[in-house]
Amino acid sequence: MTIRFLRQCRVSMLALAFAAPTFAQQEPAPAPPADEAAPRAAGGIEEIIVTAQKREENINDIGMSIQAATGDQLAELGVTDPSQLDKVVTGFNYNTTYYGTAIYTIRGVGFQDTSLAGSPTVSIYVDQMPLPFSAMTNGATLDLERVEALKGPQGTLFGQNATGGAVNYIANKPGETFEAGFDASYGRFNSVDLMAYVGGPIAEGLSARFAANIRNSGPWQTSFTRNQQLAPDPYWTANDQNYRFDREHGDQEFYNMRGSLLFQPSDRLSALFTASGFLDKGDSQMPALFGIAPLNQVNPLRPEIANYPFAKRNARSADWGPCVNVDGGSPTDVTGNLDYEGEPENLANRIYDNCEPAERDNTFYSTTLRVDFELTDDLTITSLTSWSKFDRHATLESDGTIYQDYESFQIGFLKAAFQELRLGGSVRGEGNWVVGANYEWTSTWDSFMQTYGISTAVPTQVFTRQPLGPTNPNNRQTTDTYAFFANLEYPVHERITLTGGVRYTNQKRDYRGCGSDGGDGTWADISREIQELLQLINNGVITGGVDVGPGNCASFGPGPSFAPVASGFTDELDEDNVSWRAGANVSVTDDILVYYNASKGYKSGSFPTVASAAFYQLFPAKQEELLAHELGVKAGLLDGALQVNGAFFYYDYTDKQILGAVADLIFGSLPALVNVPESHVIGFELSGVWQPFEGLRLSPSVSYAKSEIDGTFRNFDPFYNTAANGSTKDFAGEPFPNAPDWQVNVDGQYEWPVGDFIGFVGANVNYQAETRGFFYDRCNESGTDPVTGLAITCTKTYINSIPAASRNGANATDLVINARAILDLRAGIEHGPWRAWLWGRNVTNKYYWNAASHVNDVLLRYTGMPTTYGLTVSYKFE
Repeated sequence: MTIRFLRQCRVSMLALAFAAPTFAQQEPAPAPPADEAAPRAAGGIEEIIVTAQKREENINDIGMSIQAATGDQLAELGVTDPSQLDKVVTGFNYNTTYYGTAIYTIRGVGFQDTSLAGSPTVSIYVDQMPLPFSAMTNGATLDLERVEALKGPQGTLFGQNATGGAVNYIANKPGETFEAGFDASYGRFNSVDLMAYVGGPIAEGLSARFAANIRNSGPWQTSFTRNQQLAPDPYWTANDQNYRFDREHGDQEFYNMRGSLLFQPSDRLSALFTASGFLDKGDSQMPALFGIAPLNQVNPLRPEIANYPFAKRNARSADWGPCVNVDGGSPTDVTGNLDYEGEPENLANRIYDNCEPAERDNTFYSTTLRVDFELTDDLTITSLTSWSKFDRHATLESDGTIYQDYESFQIGFLKAAFQELRLGGSVRGEGNWVVGANYEWTSTWDSFMQTYGISTAVPTQVFTRQPLGPTNPNNRQTTDTYAFFANLEYPVHERITLTGGVRYTNQKRDYRGCGSDGGDGTWADISREIQELLQLINNGVITGGVDVGPGNCASFGPGPSFAPVASGFTDELDEDNVSWRAGANVSVTDDILVYYNASKGYKSGSFPTVASAAFYQLFPAKQEELLAHELGVKAGLLDGALQVNGAFFYYDYTDKQILGAVADLIFGSLPALVNVPESHVIGFELSGVWQPFEGLRLSPSVSYAKSEIDGTFRNFDPFYNTAANGSTKDFAGEPFPNAPDWQVNVDGQYEWPVGDFIGFVGANVNYQAETRGFFYDRCNESGTDPVTGLAITCTKTYINSIPAASRNGANATDLVINARAILDLRAGIEHGPWRAWLWGRNVTNKYYWNAASHVNDVLLRYTGMPTTYGLTVSYKFE
């Protein structure tokens, strides 16, 4: 499949006009943009000026893998948030969890955690100011000069948690002359995207710029069972509720703004103050059901779920219930009011007066201040200061049916303060150096209200059959991070430059969290029975469990009492590390650079937010480390008409963090953050920019990153079941989840004069190979599980033996995320400050999905967008 696709791409490159990015000019940061156009090499390829090493340099003079694109290119490609960066950054991957958490991955290095407070391995910055959590990044693409993506560990200059790489958005800054403009788009599903900006001088030495963006659209998802006359949810009928709801979903409502003031009282001093924020009131995406896999074999699977039809192979096909429960109720709600198979069942743990649509009401704002002061002509001190806050209020349907099998209400906040002070200059007018220190403080609150409805999680049986109402996993974390860094680049020969950098980081993280009772007291009561059972097993006598009461922490604690801590379990994590980088750049000719880098980076340890029945699920994963080797070349050929960049890389990974599971005496396995002891990634990248003649640009790129677990790593797959599938699996030799090995991007554009106008046509092809949503059982083992002591089972055999799951398909438990090739097209005209183009995205209507998960009793996919098309008009007055 991969070879055939690459051949097709080669043929397509000869048949179509694929455009290269319109590359960036120098970053003002914070000086105003230069009036002159960026210099061009012979043959017309523009130089690309980036700030990857916190100073302005030509991208082809830097010995590391970097890709960059302008704000205009992002607009043409429809890149409106970081999830779409794969169109311009080969090797970049995005997926979302069933908790709505965005995961960014570069070259297979990502952090598959579901919590709001999880720190990604790909760090995001706006003008070198950090956005430490992925939820903060949605508004970063507003009014951009360019975006830069640095691949591989970036621990020396950009700090820990950048083991995968760093993405730095460079915003347009206030200038010395008046500027104004807008981009206005209208497309399928009544989508409207309006962006406008205005800027210029307002007083002597003072200039300003303001930009705002509105993105709204109508529903794009449709209920595939709307005409199938399915029986209503028994919760609703038991409570005399009207079971009508909207059968279309997916409205988007996003507002974004940024305002900047640039103060330059002299040639040596500049200060840039920026305030920005966004409001997201769009619908949460609904998942598509593609299989059944009961969570608990002890309880019967409800026929409403067992017989539920699967979503159609159509991006728009999904299903959902009327609303999402946002209330844990009270003890008065715990009554059995429907008899099912002879057992009284509680149907009152869904509080309909507090049921909300599946949508978001998230807000973010930040303020930043950058000050640059030239102490001498060769010595500059820079201060970076930022404050940011994100508030979440989101409701999620996470079962893909009209019934309540699993849904969650999520609230929380993220706060971050950052201060960096650095000093930089040159070495005898030749090399460059920078030394500095920074401090970051973060405070996070992450809280889920989880409701299990008619799933097999209800009822729970320890000594008695207990109803299980909503539960409330939550955690509070506060971190203090101090770092000191230095970087040096010095030419030891006219064609040889050595580079080196080091950073010391010390972080202290304080934690309080638990799996709390939702409010009706049912989980607190179940916890009491679990404590008593553990007392009997471990102590031989029941001394009495503690009922912490409604709404309190109910995760059982350590022996001998196993009692919870009503206020939550507390812990701390103190870690430090030394990141480093060493390399050599060799200018073989004036146009060919060969480089080698060795670097080590770290991702900080963290605590999870999971459905925690036991205190040891709350233990942190320790920091991971990545040792990287990269050998690359950057070559300007054909008198500057062709630029080819390539690199081979090898990553030695230690203690990779991932959301796995731990063994439990009562439940068999429970979710937790775990460390994979040893793993590696090996691969290469190749990209090019070719202008064979005036008006035509071709820009192909390919990335191959093969990840693999080394040694021994046993853990539970997502289909563990105490009764029938009670063994861990050996995941050694498997690739990382959500990490496709092959990724290809080809973009191109042809421009030609048409009277007083310029016409253009372009296309973009983006390909990603198949990957999986988690590690999977290859069913190649036999004998006894060394962890559980039980016979090793085969997950496929177990799931396919369940009547309700027999229609899933033989490989449904592999949680495959299919390979996909997405074709986008564009065509338009340009005249002076005006530009207009028609565009189509995913024009072949490829059915694909970005995530596949097992959630309670169901298997779910989160699909990509279907075909969209529209018109964009742009005006720039300068």
